[in-house]
Amino acid sequence: MFPLIVSLFFAFLLSLIVIFWLRGFSLRKRVLLADNGVPVTAGLGFGLVFVLVTAVGLKLAGIFSSEAKGVMLASSFMLLWGVIDDLKELSIASKFFVQIISAVLLAILGVRTFIVGIGELMNIIITIFWVLTITNAFNHLDILDGLAAAVAFFSCLSLALIAVLGKQLQPAFLAMTAAACVAAFLFFNLPPAKVYMGNAGSHFLGFLLASIALLISYAPLERRMALATPIFILGVPILDTAFLALMRLHKKISPFSKSNDHIAMRLLAKGYSKKKALFCLVLWVVFFSLGALVINQAPNKIGLAVAVFLILVSIFWLKGLSKIKTND
Repeated sequence: MFPLIVSLFFAFLLSLIVIFWLRGFSLRKRVLLADNGVPVTAGLGFGLVFVLVTAVGLKLAGIFSSEAKGVMLASSFMLLWGVIDDLKELSIASKFFVQIISAVLLAILGVRTFIVGIGELMNIIITIFWVLTITNAFNHLDILDGLAAAVAFFSCLSLALIAVLGKQLQPAFLAMTAAACVAAFLFFNLPPAKVYMGNAGSHFLGFLLASIALLISYAPLERRMALATPIFILGVPILDTAFLALMRLHKKISPFSKSNDHIAMRLLAKGYSKKKALFCLVLWVVFFSLGALVINQAPNKIGLAVAVFLILVSIFWLKGLSKIKTND
């Protein structure tokens, strides 16, 4: 247990150092810069630190399973392609192809759903769909300083807490290490951002969270409602993506087209500052995280009631946001 606690400290400290160094390197060499001149190197930094620290920590603790290796290998592959995407933007088709390959690799290495009665092939298909959904949801969410990182931080803490309550040390450590790395990044990314995570970081975080969620066992058979826990922990990026797609379809444009229909952009259009918009969205994340905890621990009927409440409140709020006009 002690090596794991020490590892969390090193994950935070090393992330601070590596992100700071990569930011300086990017500015000196004029590489991996956004259009506004801000480096997009943080994702590479905290991604490398996460893989290194988790590998060493789990090895020293003697709980380095094949599933953990699968998570690190597949997420590293996603990180690598994310860096390539930041250097030279890939086509949408290329991005989906890489994501599918990464998700298949993850499933082959044993990290997938194990839903009884639907067969192995259907479980693999569900796994691929889940991983692609969350990966792209985080990529879409990375539209406002601090937003994707803050959502990832609270999502990691929620997954870690659920894992601890279920006495599942390995996924709890993975989630806490990710939270430590993201916390370091937030020092640089809160408005006004001094460094961005880039496509490498957003794809890596989304893929990693989807993978960790697959490692956790959420409920015994008598509490089936608790199986929805990861959906609500990651409810904000899921709803943000669904809202974005619906708004674009309403405008009769492709869901894959670029537009300012993001929830964060609508809050800014309403007159909110970046900090106020971030605060509102973080509150929404905490709202979902607390609800997910109740869903995970409560009897089926109470869990269902909480799930319906979360969805109805969100629909009511999103309906109001949909009326705000944005400049595309």
